[in-house]
Amino acid sequence: MPFFQPQVTERVVLRRFQMSDRDAFVAIRNDPEVARYQSWDTLDQAAAQSFIREMSQAEPGIPGAWFQFAIARRATDELIGDCALHIKQDDPRQAEIGFTLARHAQGQGLASEAVSALLTYVFQTHDVQRVVAICDVRNRGSFALLERLGLRREAHTLQSYWNKGSWTDEYQYAVLRDEWLYRAPSTLTTKVVLLGTGTPNADPARQGPAVAIVVNDQAYVVDFGPGIVRQAAAAAQKGLPALAPQRLTRAFLTHHHSDHTAGYADLILTPWVLGRAEPLVVYGPRGTQAMTDHLLAAYAEDIRERREGLEPANDQGYRVLVHEYEAGLIYVDDNVRVEAFRVEHGAWPAFGLTFATADRTIVISGDTRPFAGLARHYHDCDVLIHEVYSVQGFAGRPADWQRYHSNVHTSAHELAALATQARPGLLVLVHQLLWGVTEDDLLAEVRAHYDGAVVAGRDLDVY
Repeated sequence: MPFFQPQVTERVVLRRFQMSDRDAFVAIRNDPEVARYQSWDTLDQAAAQSFIREMSQAEPGIPGAWFQFAIARRATDELIGDCALHIKQDDPRQAEIGFTLARHAQGQGLASEAVSALLTYVFQTHDVQRVVAICDVRNRGSFALLERLGLRREAHTLQSYWNKGSWTDEYQYAVLRDEWLYRAPSTLTTKVVLLGTGTPNADPARQGPAVAIVVNDQAYVVDFGPGIVRQAAAAAQKGLPALAPQRLTRAFLTHHHSDHTAGYADLILTPWVLGRAEPLVVYGPRGTQAMTDHLLAAYAEDIRERREGLEPANDQGYRVLVHEYEAGLIYVDDNVRVEAFRVEHGAWPAFGLTFATADRTIVISGDTRPFAGLARHYHDCDVLIHEVYSVQGFAGRPADWQRYHSNVHTSAHELAALATQARPGLLVLVHQLLWGVTEDDLLAEVRAHYDGAVVAGRDLDVY
């Protein structure tokens, strides 16, 4: 039996369980959202300790025995989940795998890294021809992960598993040794980058609203809050070269409020000055062309001086190709499909956007109040980026501001209700109106009514 060595990826490590994992393991197993589609309900400290002791003495790959690998963050060694391997006793050339991830670690691609490492380990280390994975048909996050990794859905079994008082349908996925080991290398991994998570309030820790979707080394920017280009440059320096300013060529606008557009001139001009040699392509609501024309007119002398003076400026990078859109499909290329849906944010056109790529679906709410039918646009997405205001902070606002915010924005409790209907893989809070409460207070308001994975977004976070 080969001696097990930890399997290391970019962000996670598959290793043996150790006794220091006990408290985190108990917390993960006792989270009802994590256990929702699993066979267990709860786990106490004594059972966890016994399990860890058993795993510490076992070896993976013994036919007929399940082995659990701890999934830990590479940077901190924090336990964030586990994955399992079972090689069949009656045919050791076949195996089954499983996986579980803590709620706070979901929606960030960590499970994909762990399962990918597990499959490579199984096929390279053991004489296994075929690996299967079985999941509850309601567990969209799990079967979407398996499909992203290239496993094939081979069966949909009806009422095949008795679990928690009812018969459950299951999907079976599989992959063969040669399919996995000789698969084409994939560089298509979608990343969500929060360039700015702020509001109209001048918070020095948060730049204006802006998000980048990065797919296959191409960036798609949504909204142009103050600081957008310098934030993109900062993200590029942290390892995302697609966000280098001169490479910003595709942009989308949800609505025309100043906190979402004050960086528009910066997006038009600074990347050009830094070398962008093609026009910026912008998709925005009605009125975007007029805004663009006025900005170019305002900077006409700057553009003339750069083009006609000694500066070696090109004649294309400052130009803007504007496409004004309505609800529906607004953009398609080899990387992404973008759909716009109407939201309610005052009397003017305002939209949310859905980005569908080969491996993820990301929804950006824009600014909106809740309304009937909104949740269907969020349903089962991998990442939902949503604006929010604090219920506690709202209570202390003047009456006229309460009237305004309740009619154009979404409270923490209202967002929790939307997320409960939509069940996103990860809910990311942005445009957070706190009004004196803390970020943790705001998260607690959401979590009081929503049991899914939710995080408070911060500038330059990557998901």
